[in-house]
Amino acid sequence: MDNVTNQNTDNENTPAQTSNGGNEQVNMTQEQLNELINKKYAKGAEKAKSELLESLGIDSVDTLKSTIQAQRDAEENQKTELQKMQERLEALEKEKSTLAKDAEMAKTKAEVNALSAQNGIKDIEVFEMLYKNASSGEGFEKDKFINELKETRPFLFGEVQKPKTDNSSNTKQNPLNFAERVKNAKTKAELDALYAELG
Repeated sequence: MDNVTNQNTDNENTPAQTSNGGNEQVNMTQEQLNELINKKYAKGAEKAKSELLESLGIDSVDTLKSTIQAQRDAEENQKTELQKMQERLEALEKEKSTLAKDAEMAKTKAEVNALSAQNGIKDIEVFEMLYKNASSGEGFEKDKFINELKETRPFLFGEVQKPKTDNSSNTKQNPLNFAERVKNAKTKAELDALYAELG
């Protein structure tokens, strides 16, 4: 092995076969051999490159590079356009959602105003709050809801309910009894009546 290496580095002759099958000596240095290999390799690489470019229908490597870059740029632009479209779509979805909520609120407001007018409801704001809460539940019936309000909250309809007064003599003298009555008052009208008693 050392002899072979030494022969190559010492620029000795290397045997080569001729086309007629005989052996003949070719005098060649390692440098010359490397140069020959590089030339052959370069020719092969150039031929392969030419064949590849020809099969792609492109005349030079520079044209290939610019074509690839143009394709990349086009893909980037498409991504950007897609992102813009997605942002527009999201904005439209938000706007649609907002409009739907506004429409629902307007519908509820119209229903509240119509019911208030039909039933002579005076305190529309309180009625609207009660209506929204009740109508969001299952099995909501407007007529039943209005009738229940007439019984439980007559002040909404402008009716003042006369409080049940204790005619006993110690009503005004016993502050605990009065405080208990205030505590048990269920309507604004009852509270107003108790306040009038103080006067």
